[in-house]
Amino acid sequence: MSFTKSMLTLAVMAVSFTSHAAKQADLMIVDGTVLTMDAQNQVIEQGTVVVKENKIIAVGGPELTQEYQANKVLDVDGDIVMPGLINTHTHASMTVFRSLADDVPDRLHRYIFPLENKMVSRDMVRVGANLANVEMVKGGVTTYVDMYYFEDEVAKTVDKMGNRAILGESVINFPVADAQTPEEGIQYAVNFINEYKDHPRIIPAFAPHAPYTNTTENLQKIAKLSVELDAPVMIHLAETDREKEEIAKRTDGKSPVQYMADIGALNNKVIAAHAIMVDEQDIDLLKKYDVGVAHNISANTKSAKG
Repeated sequence: MSFTKSMLTLAVMAVSFTSHAAKQADLMIVDGTVLTMDAQNQVIEQGTVVVKENKIIAVGGPELTQEYQANKVLDVDGDIVMPGLINTHTHASMTVFRSLADDVPDRLHRYIFPLENKMVSRDMVRVGANLANVEMVKGGVTTYVDMYYFEDEVAKTVDKMGNRAILGESVINFPVADAQTPEEGIQYAVNFINEYKDHPRIIPAFAPHAPYTNTTENLQKIAKLSVELDAPVMIHLAETDREKEEIAKRTDGKSPVQYMADIGALNNKVIAAHAIMVDEQDIDLLKKYDVGVAHNISANTKSAKG
């Protein structure tokens, strides 16, 4: 089958293939090329997917149309039906800054930070997140991991759109739009986590910007709170020369990964974005502490890093 045909990504993002005794369903997708993404990478031609109460209850061939009846039947005429894609590191609201100063060396510090100081607001975050959510869903991304400011505004767009997200409230050493101090940023994150901790599709999180843009004390505080609140932590880690140099000064030569391990800020709740300036010892530490890594090959290639 040609992959130029339109791709249907399941808007229902619960992909547990559970059995169900009931023959009545809410939605039945028929005549699809179903990419199950199971252990055998099974592809079902003329496949059927049956959905009830936001759960996939059956996946198989056309025979399922005889076993179930649904309130809505969607005939996709051979198009691809597959689990949603996952983007493991985004700044969704920054879509409004797309392509600005792409050729500026040290773009983050020389251009983006000053621009954010002038431009970031609740309205900007909401507009950018709305645009990003539409683009991601149209591209087949149904779940993403985001870190930025005013993440409660991002959460509102996710709630309205119907996709899934892990949303991290940023914490950084200098004044930003939603917090004048990092301590205020941490409290903002705690409030956000408590507000959304029971949401069915949103996982709220902490997002300290990077090791070199946060103090040791605040990184340790966030690590402790993440365990207490059972909340993930996302952070840019081992991404830039500046970060490597600043942490080496702070620690008498240690790498950012070694530093984070030494201060007790690495565990299985951490999602490390980039992690491109690492050696074998760093990789062993990331494995030891079961840290998730979002490699971000497109961003790293674009900026010619690592």
